[in-house]
Amino acid sequence: MKALEEAALDALRGDLRSLGFDLVLKRDARLITKLKSTIIEQVHHSAGKRVELPKLVQNAVHSEFSSMSKLFSEVEGVTLEHYFLLQRLERVKELIRYGEMTLSEIAFAAGFSSAAHMSAQFKQFTGMTPTAFKRMHGLRSSLDRVGKE
Repeated sequence: MKALEEAALDALRGDLRSLGFDLVLKRDARLITKLKSTIIEQVHHSAGKRVELPKLVQNAVHSEFSSMSKLFSEVEGVTLEHYFLLQRLERVKELIRYGEMTLSEIAFAAGFSSAAHMSAQFKQFTGMTPTAFKRMHGLRSSLDRVGKE
């Protein structure tokens, strides 16, 4: 079977888009996977190192942010910015559960400019303040206490 010519592929993509669908090519899937893993690595394993998302994307996949953002949105149904923010908020939840840091330290560790900014974003997306979340979910048990509670 012959590979689709570029014009035929564009026509197919146009027809699919008119129906609310799109093609996800193997290359696209690899790029999306790479973007997700890069964002997760940055947010969950970089100890507060702040980075600009466009630079992170450029360094990860060597493509322009705008084209990657468009592709990501088409495939995932959420913008790259939103995905990045959601990952940062999950990191905040994790750090709150650990109970070892102040809100200012957590904000820094999750890459926010301040505790106030982090709290506002947290409340906007979760519907509660970080303090209310902490009260509701309690603290994570320390590993040496597992099985003794």
